[in-house]
Amino acid sequence: MSVLGAVDLEPEVPWSAAHLLSEVPASPDDTGRAASVQSAVGASARKVAVLDDDPTGTQTVHDVPVVTSWSVDDLTWALSQDSGVFYILTNSRSLSEPDAVALNTEVASNLAAAAVSVGVEVTVLSRSDSTLRGHIRAETDALLAEAAADGAPYDGLLFCPAYLEAGRVTALDVHWMRVGDDFVPVGISEFARDATFGYRASNLRRFLAEKAVGAASGKDAQSLSLDDIRVGGPDLVARRLAAVDGGQSVVVNAMTYDDLHVV
Repeated sequence: MSVLGAVDLEPEVPWSAAHLLSEVPASPDDTGRAASVQSAVGASARKVAVLDDDPTGTQTVHDVPVVTSWSVDDLTWALSQDSGVFYILTNSRSLSEPDAVALNTEVASNLAAAAVSVGVEVTVLSRSDSTLRGHIRAETDALLAEAAADGAPYDGLLFCPAYLEAGRVTALDVHWMRVGDDFVPVGISEFARDATFGYRASNLRRFLAEKAVGAASGKDAQSLSLDDIRVGGPDLVARRLAAVDGGQSVVVNAMTYDDLHVV
């Protein structure tokens, strides 16, 4: 069974789907984990706040509150709604990096205050681009730093850019784009040559190191492999995550929704 952070693959050419699938364990049959996860989330009464850096994110959901401003009053209203999840449309991908950092810091601070006023616990998701364009590390570092300043530091950051419907998956710690019958490493795609958000690495642990900007993102990232997820299952994943602290990043490999449900 693999250990955290053991894969150091950086492919320079596309792989056929057959090749990639041969390198990972088969996905187990659906065991009803989706319903179990939904039930647990509902029972927790925890709210999920999604900070969306681009308007396309809110277009993929329905019957979910969306706020486009983030005063404490605005966020108190959002947290008071019946929905367990709401979106905060920051549109921060259109900003400079310093402005994006300032915005995320403000949102996180106001969200913490609103959560106290409503009396709920909040899970924060930072939604960015599945092709890795955006102020990904700068924004998540700002969220980590603000949580620590508020006295409620995060143990870790789950980094999971998989967008399954679009054929963007993570396996062997590498982020891939499905193009026909092949999987293309994102680091050799046209997205990696973006004028503003370009990058070199397809291996997500290397990507996080490449984009490191602060103390949290400067740590070596770990990963949950598909061996961990599909063979080890929820118990092994839980033990792996229980050992994470100090805001360390953990790459989540995922090719199916069941992979995500296990995590």
